[in-house]
Amino acid sequence: MKRVVFLEFPDEADAYLGFERRQPNRDIVISLNPGVRSQLRRCSIDSHNTLPYFTRESHERGLRRSTEVSEWLRNVCTGATDPDMSPSYTNAVVWYVRFIVQECLWAIEIISNALSRHEPDSVLVGNPSLDDLDGQYLSPSQRIWGDLAQRCFPNGKVLFLNRRNPVRRTVLARSFRCVDSSTMRVVIRMLAPLHYRSIAARSHEHPVLFTTDGYNMENVARQIKPMIGGVPLVIREWPRSNFLLSRFRKTPQSIFQHEVWLEMWNALAQEDGRSRMVLAAWLDRVGETIEKSGDVFSYKDVSFADIIAAKFRGGIAPFILQLHRKAAGLRLLLDTVKPRAVISVGDREYDMFLGEMCREMSIPAVMISHGSHVPPTDQVARHEWGEQAQRMICAGFPCTALQSPLAEEFVRRVPASATPLRTGPIVWGRPVDRSKREFLHQALVHSSAVRYVIVHAGTLKWRGSVRFHVYETPDEYVQSVCDLAKAVERLDDTHLVIKFRPSPGLSAEDLLAALPYSERVSLSIDEPFLEVLGIANLLVSFSSTTIEEALQNNVPVLLYGGNGRYQHITATEVTAGKACGHAAVYFVRSAADLPAGLRQILTIHGNGKDPALLFETYKFRQSDCMTLCDGLKMNGRQDIPHATSV
Repeated sequence: MKRVVFLEFPDEADAYLGFERRQPNRDIVISLNPGVRSQLRRCSIDSHNTLPYFTRESHERGLRRSTEVSEWLRNVCTGATDPDMSPSYTNAVVWYVRFIVQECLWAIEIISNALSRHEPDSVLVGNPSLDDLDGQYLSPSQRIWGDLAQRCFPNGKVLFLNRRNPVRRTVLARSFRCVDSSTMRVVIRMLAPLHYRSIAARSHEHPVLFTTDGYNMENVARQIKPMIGGVPLVIREWPRSNFLLSRFRKTPQSIFQHEVWLEMWNALAQEDGRSRMVLAAWLDRVGETIEKSGDVFSYKDVSFADIIAAKFRGGIAPFILQLHRKAAGLRLLLDTVKPRAVISVGDREYDMFLGEMCREMSIPAVMISHGSHVPPTDQVARHEWGEQAQRMICAGFPCTALQSPLAEEFVRRVPASATPLRTGPIVWGRPVDRSKREFLHQALVHSSAVRYVIVHAGTLKWRGSVRFHVYETPDEYVQSVCDLAKAVERLDDTHLVIKFRPSPGLSAEDLLAALPYSERVSLSIDEPFLEVLGIANLLVSFSSTTIEEALQNNVPVLLYGGNGRYQHITATEVTAGKACGHAAVYFVRSAADLPAGLRQILTIHGNGKDPALLFETYKFRQSDCMTLCDGLKMNGRQDIPHATSV
C-alpha cells in the first residue's frame, strides 16, 4: 500500500523513525523543512522537500487567495468598527490573521498536490494540536497539518503520529506560568512608581525618544544630540531576569544611559474602560464573522474558517486587547516625557499606535524603516509589499524617511499617509567597513589564489510568517545556495561566502549537510554583513535589504532564486551564450545559466573600472537630501535647531 508521510518537526521525525508500521520502501516521505530532511538523512531515510509540491503557480495562487481574504477581512473590520477606535486595530487584525491564513493555504496546497501526484492509499502526519492557542503567531505547539490532511483526504485513511515528547504546556506548566506572571505583575507595580519618577524628572529636557538602540540608532542619537539637545531615551522590554543589575549592562560608551520600560508605564496607565469594552465587543463580532465565513476561508474546496476563528479567539484577540493597555502606557509616556521627537525603525506591535499618537499630539516623529522598500515589478508583488508596508514605511507616523530612490518610487506606487523625507541611508546602506578586508579574506576564503569573492545573502521565511511571493521558502533558499555552490565549483578563481542567519527550521549544520562539499564555499554567521560585503565582488540574493546595501556601495548584484518567479528590482537578464553589457543589477532565471552567467558578470566587473554613473540610479545625491533634524523641524517643533549632518 502506498502512503504519503508529512513531517513538519523533529519530534514528528523521531516518532516516524519509531513507528512500528513504517514502510521504508513504500512510504513517500515529505519533509516540510530542511531541518527535518537533514535529520532523516542522518538516519538513512530519503525524503522529498516541498519544491515539487509548491510550484511557481502555487505561489501565485496562494498569494491571490490570501489577498482576497485580507481585503475581505479589512472591509469587515472597517464596517464593524467604532468611529472612535484607532485604525491600527484593524491593521493589526489583518496583519496577524493573514499569517495564519497563509499557513493554511501553504499546507492545503502541498497536501493536495502530493495527493494528486502520488494517489496514496493512506496518509501519515503529525497529530493535530490546537489546545494551546496563546500568542498572535503559530507556536510549535500549534499544529494544523493533521487536521488539514483529513479535510484534503476526506475519503482516505489518515493516521497520526503520536509524538514521544509533544510540545504542549501541561497543567503544571500552565499553573507555573500563571504564578510567574502574577509575581511579575506584583514586582512591576512595586517598581513602576520609582521608574516613573526617574523618567518624569527629565521631562523638562524634552528628550528624543527612540524605540530601539539597534539598527544604527546609537550613532543617530549620538549625532543629533548636540543639535536637538536633551537626553536620548530608548524603549526597552523590562529586563526581568536581571533588572537590579540593568544599569550595569550598559557600556560607558552607550548614549542610551536611561531606559524606558514600557511595562512600567502599562502598569501605571489608566485604560479607558469604555474603549476597551468597545474593542472587546468588536473583536467578538470579528471572530463570529470569521467562523461563519467558511466560503471565504477556504481553498481548493477545503474550509479552514474554524481553525482561523479558534486561533483568533484564543491568541490574536487576547493579544490585541493587550495592545489596548500598551497604547494607554504609550499615551502616559508621551504625556509625561513630552519628547522633542520620536524616532522608530518599525516592526514592533506598538509602532502603529505610537505613530498615530504622535500625529494627534503634534509630536515630530519619523519612521526609518529597517527594511528596504522597492517599487513592485508586477501586480502580484504589489499586493504582498503593500500589506508588509503597513507595518513599516506606510505606518501611521507623521514622517517617513526615504533612504533611496527605490523607496521614493515605492511610496509613489503604494501611497503612504506620512510626509516623505528624502534623507538617504540611515539604517542600512551605510559605507562598508573595509578595515578588516584582509583579515576576513583570510578567515573566510582560505586562499590567496582566489580572484573573485561572491557573497550570498538572503531572507527566508519560516513557519508562521510565510510570504508567498517576495521571499524564499526554506527549501527554495537551500536550493539557491546549492545551485550557487555547484556553479562556483566550475569557476577556478572564485569563492562563495554564504552570509547565513540560522532560523528555527534551518541550522548551520543542516545547511552544511545539504550543500555539496567544496573548498570554495564557506559560511559566515557571526561576522557583520557590512564587513563581509567589503570583500565581495558580487552579491547574490533573491530578496533582501542587502541588495540595496550592495548598490549603495557600488557592488554589483545578481538576483537569483525561487525558480525565477520574482525579480526584486528591474535587472539585466543573463543567459548562457548571450553577451550582456555593464549593469548594476543582473538576473539569472535558471541553474543551467548560472555558471556562464557568473563568469560573464565577474569578467565585466573584474577590472574594477565600472562606468561612473552605473550605481548612481540607486542613490540620492547628497545635495538633494535633507537631514533628519531638518525633516523633523519642517514637520513639527520649531525649536529643533538647523542641522548640518545626519
